[in-house]
Amino acid sequence: GFGSLLAVRILLGVFEAGFYPGAVYLCTFWYMPKDLATRIAYFYCTSALSGAFSGLLAAGIAQMDGVGGYEGWRWIFILEGLATIVLGVMCYFLLIDSPALSGKWLTPDEIRFLELQSFIKQGGRFSQESDDKKFDWHDMKMILCNWRLYLQAYILLCISACSYGTKFTLPSIVKAMGFTNTNAQLMTVPAYVAGGISSVCFAKISDHFHWRMPFVAIPLALIAIGYSVVMGFQGDMTGSHT
Repeated sequence: GFGSLLAVRILLGVFEAGFYPGAVYLCTFWYMPKDLATRIAYFYCTSALSGAFSGLLAAGIAQMDGVGGYEGWRWIFILEGLATIVLGVMCYFLLIDSPALSGKWLTPDEIRFLELQSFIKQGGRFSQESDDKKFDWHDMKMILCNWRLYLQAYILLCISACSYGTKFTLPSIVKAMGFTNTNAQLMTVPAYVAGGISSVCFAKISDHFHWRMPFVAIPLALIAIGYSVVMGFQGDMTGSHT
């Protein structure tokens, strides 16, 4: 029922909430700020590409309708959910936290190079070092009183709302344009590919100019315009693909 679906969504949000911030934080151990935006864009592109391939997979898995007595949409959740669980478990064993722990696949010189980058970025101190291991309430207060933190959280909220809103509603939007169920899944692919390309291009330009603000504001403005156009159709988009 609705209560079970809501509980699943809440649990999914609780366990998933730290994934992207944690992944971005790990990236900071490996790259200098001047190279970070492009690398994070590559990482975010995996989300766009997963959306593209999930459309292809969903179109194929939907053909399993009736197999084992399950509808096609149930097979989509079962198979894609199992793949997610397997990859999640693998990350625990395969994901490397920092260059210092990468002796199995990096040479000592490569590790030293990355650690020197971290030393420079931290202003003459290795990021793993700490003069005081105890929890500092003053630092916590300074963080909670920093207005930039809340502005960044609001921007991330806007980006996440757009990302998840598109991921969960794009097949329905394409279907409202008059495409069949399978074709609606397939027609979501170009949108994700275009999103991935634009993400990398904006990030590369941002790294080139060492300037972040316009390359966040401009894409969000374009998204707002795009959603405004879609909302303007009021669900009647049957002629927009011709």
